[in-house]
Amino acid sequence: MKKNFAKGIFLFLSVLFMAPKGFAQLTGTINIGTGQTYTTLTGTGGLFDAINTGMVTGNLTAQIASDITEPGTVTLNKWVESGIGNYQVRIVPDGTTERVLSGSGVNMINLSNVRNVVIDGSFSGAGKFLRFTSTNKQANTLAFLNDCKSDTVMNCYFEGVDTTINKSVILIGATNIAGGTGNDSIAILNNIIKDNTTGYPKNLVRSVGTTTATNDNCIISGNEFINWSNEAMGLAAGTGDNWKILNNAFYQSTTANILTSIYGVRAIVGNGHIISGNNIGGQAPDRSGGPMQVASADHLNNFMITGIALSGSGTATSPISISQNRISNIIGHSVYGINLQTSNATVDSNFINNLTVVTASGFESINLAAINMNSSNAAITNNTIRKIRQANATVTAPPTFGAIIVSGSCQFNIDHNVIDSISSVYAVQNPNFSDSCVPIAISVKLSGAATTNKISNNKISNIINAYYFAVTGINYISTNTATTNIFNNNIDYIYNLYNSNNQPPNPNINNLIGIKEGGGGNDTVYNNTINLGAISGPTANIYGIKKTGSGMHAYYNNTVNITGSAVSAFVYAGTSAAFSGGNAILRNNIFNNKRVGSFFAPPSFKSFAIIGGGSTSDYNLLFTADSIVALSGNTYYTFTSWKASTSKDAHSINAPVTFVSATDLHIDGNHVNAWNVYGRGIAIPTISTDIDGDSRSTIVGTPVTIGADEIPIPTSTPLAIDLETITAKNVGNKNRIDWATAKETKADYFELESSTDARNFKKIAKINANGQPSAYTYWDEKAVLGMNYYRLKMMTENGSFIYSKTVSAEVKSLSDFAIHVYPNPAQDKVALKIDGTIQNNAIVTIMDVAGKLSQTIEVTKNEMEIDVKNLAAGIYFIKYTDEQQSQTIKITKQ
Repeated sequence: MKKNFAKGIFLFLSVLFMAPKGFAQLTGTINIGTGQTYTTLTGTGGLFDAINTGMVTGNLTAQIASDITEPGTVTLNKWVESGIGNYQVRIVPDGTTERVLSGSGVNMINLSNVRNVVIDGSFSGAGKFLRFTSTNKQANTLAFLNDCKSDTVMNCYFEGVDTTINKSVILIGATNIAGGTGNDSIAILNNIIKDNTTGYPKNLVRSVGTTTATNDNCIISGNEFINWSNEAMGLAAGTGDNWKILNNAFYQSTTANILTSIYGVRAIVGNGHIISGNNIGGQAPDRSGGPMQVASADHLNNFMITGIALSGSGTATSPISISQNRISNIIGHSVYGINLQTSNATVDSNFINNLTVVTASGFESINLAAINMNSSNAAITNNTIRKIRQANATVTAPPTFGAIIVSGSCQFNIDHNVIDSISSVYAVQNPNFSDSCVPIAISVKLSGAATTNKISNNKISNIINAYYFAVTGINYISTNTATTNIFNNNIDYIYNLYNSNNQPPNPNINNLIGIKEGGGGNDTVYNNTINLGAISGPTANIYGIKKTGSGMHAYYNNTVNITGSAVSAFVYAGTSAAFSGGNAILRNNIFNNKRVGSFFAPPSFKSFAIIGGGSTSDYNLLFTADSIVALSGNTYYTFTSWKASTSKDAHSINAPVTFVSATDLHIDGNHVNAWNVYGRGIAIPTISTDIDGDSRSTIVGTPVTIGADEIPIPTSTPLAIDLETITAKNVGNKNRIDWATAKETKADYFELESSTDARNFKKIAKINANGQPSAYTYWDEKAVLGMNYYRLKMMTENGSFIYSKTVSAEVKSLSDFAIHVYPNPAQDKVALKIDGTIQNNAIVTIMDVAGKLSQTIEVTKNEMEIDVKNLAAGIYFIKYTDEQQSQTIKITKQ
C-alpha cells in the first residue's frame, strides 16, 4: 500500500516538474477581466485555454470582474483532473455590478465534452449580473457540444441575433466524438434569453443532435424567452427523450415585423417530454400588455403563431405531457395554441385564452384553434378554452376554426374541457360553405384506421357567429368505422346574429347545431344537455342533434331544449328540430322544442321535436310549441298521427317538461311536470349513470327518467290529468279546439281560456271531465278576427290545477262562409263541403308546397268529390276561390 502511494506521488511530481512553461494548476477562485491574470474566457491565453492545457486540481470559481469582449477563439474542452476529481468549474460575477461579455465571433462560448460546468449570474443567490451577447448573425451565443453532461447555466442574460436555422442563442448541439452518447442532463434555469436589440434571432434555445448520440434528460425551467423569429424553444432532429420544459415565459416585447411562422415550444422528435407550467403570449412574462403578434404585410402566406407544437414525437407508452400551460393574448394570421401532428400526447389542465385571427381583405383561409390534432393519439382533458376569435376577417376558402379540432387517423379522449366564447365577427364570403365550417367548439373529422374514442363531460357555451353562417357545438364526422361515444356534454348558447344587410342567400348554410354527428361506426350519443335558440337570429335553422352518415347510431337519454322566436321580416324563417336524421335508435330523450314565431316560405320551415325520426324511436318526450311534433319527407305529424302512421314512439309522451331554470336543464323535481319524465323511460344496459354521475338502472325492462338527469321521486303530487294532445283549427269564422287525455285520475273539469295576445286569458267555457281517457271538442263561435290563442285549465277534485300549452288559430274573415275537406290525410279521394253561397267563377285549385299547380276544378255545388289518387305523397294546398271568397286548406296525401 505504501509502495503504491509513493508511486502515485512520484508520478504527480513528475507531471508537475516536467510540465511545459505555461502549464497551469487551477483551483480555488480566479478573477477574469481587465487587469487580471486571464483577461478573457475564450481568447488565446484566456481561462479556457489555461484549463485545456493545464490541470484542474479542485473546484474552480471564475469571477468575472469587468466587461469582456470575447473572441470565441477557444472552446472549453474536457479537462485533466488530479486528486478525487469530478470537480466543478463555476463562472460567476464578482459582485452586484452587471458584467457584459460580448462577441462577434463565429461562436461566442463553446463547451465541448465537459462535465459540471456551472454559469451562474446571481450574486449570493440573488439577481442576474452576467450578460452574454453575440452580434454575429451566423453564431451561437452559447453552445453545448460533443457529449456535455450535467452542465448548468442559470440567472444570466443570453442575447443573440442568429439568422441561421440550426444556430441558436443557446444551442445544445451534436456529438461527433467516438463513444459519445449525446449532450445530456443540461440545465438552463432562470435566465432571460432574448434578442440583442439589433434584430430578432431565429431561435433562442434549440437542441440539434445526432440520431446515434441524442440529447436526453435536459431541463429548461424558469426562463424568459423574448423575441424570436422561428422557435423560442426547439427540439429538433437528434433530440432524445425525457426533456422537461417547465415554468418558462415566452413573449415578444414588441410587435414583430417578421415573414415567417413562429413557435413558442416545438418538438419534432423524442418521447416522454414534459411541457408544463409555461406562459406563452403577450408582451410580458404574465402574458399581459400588447398581444404577441406578427406584423407581416404579406397576409396571403398564412404565417402562423403556435404556442406549443409537436410533430412526430411521443409514443403510446411514453407520450409527451403538455399540462398547466397558459397560452393567451396572441393575434396572428393563423394561430394554434397547441398543435399535435403525428404525435402521442396528454394535453391536460391548460388554460388557452384570447387567441385572435385578423387578416386582410380577400385573404384565402385561416387556421385558428386552441388545440389542433392531426393524425395523432391524445387525451385532451380538463383544459379551459376561452375567447377564440376570428376578428375583422373576410375569408374565401373553408377555414379551420374551433376550440378543439381533430382530423386524420386519430385516437382520442376529449374529456372535462370548458369551452366558452368562440366567435366569428365578420363574413365568410363563400355562401356554399357547409355547416361544418365556422365556428365549432369541438370538430372531429376522422379517417384512416378505425379507433375507439370519447367526447365526454365537456361544457360548451357562447359559440357565436356575428354573421349568418353555421355555428356548431360538437361536429363529429368519420369516414371509417370508428366507434365514438359522445356523452355527458353540456352545450348552451350557440347562436348567430344578423341584420337587414346580411340576409342569408341560402338558408341551408344558416345552421345552429348542438351536436352534428355522422359516420360509419356504431356511435352512441347519450346524457348530453343541449340548450339552443334563446338569442339566435330568426333566420337560423336550429338542430339540437343532427345525425348524418350511414352508420347506425344510438341516442339515449339526451335533453334537448330549443326556445326563442323565429319572427322575421326576411323571406326565410328558420326550421328548428330537437333531433334531425335517420338510421338511428332514439330512446329516453327529451326533445323539447318551444321555438315560436311567424313562418315564411318555404312552408316546411317550422318547429319540430323530430325531423326524420330514426329507424326506431320510443320512450321519448316529444313536445313543441304547437300540435305538430314531427316532419318526415313533406308530411307534418301531430303526436297522434306520428304514432299511428310510423309505428314509432308507442311509449313516448307528448307533455311539457320544467327545468330548474332557462340555463339549467336539470329537471325541477318540485314541479308537477317532473312526473312526465320520472319513470317514463326504459333502462339501457350500458348506461349506469346520468350526466352528474348519479346512478341509473341498467336492468332490462326497468323504468328510468327520460332525459340526461336521473331524478328521485318528485316531491309534487302527480298529475290527475294527463293531457295527450291539444289543437286549434280555424273553420270559417269559427275556431275548433280539440284535446285528448291519456289519464283523468280524480279529474273534475276543464276550463277553456282564450286570448288575443297570448298573455291575458279569459274563461270561455267549462267542460266536465269524463274520468277516463277521452277526446273533447269545443267550437268557439265568438272568435275574433285575427289570431286567437287558447289554453286549458285542468281542474282536479281537490281544487288543484295545471295549464296546458297554448295553441292558436287565425280567423281571416268573419263571414260564415267556410270550406271543409276530409279525410285528411287522404289516399285516393277527398270530399269538399262548402258552407255558404257559391258565387260566380268558383274554382278549386290544388298546388304542392313549391306552388306548382296540379289540378283546377270548376265548382258547381256545395258538396263534391275530388280524385287525388294520382298525386304523389306529400303536402298539398286545396284553394277555393270565387268572386267574393277565397279559402285554403292544407292536406296530406299518403
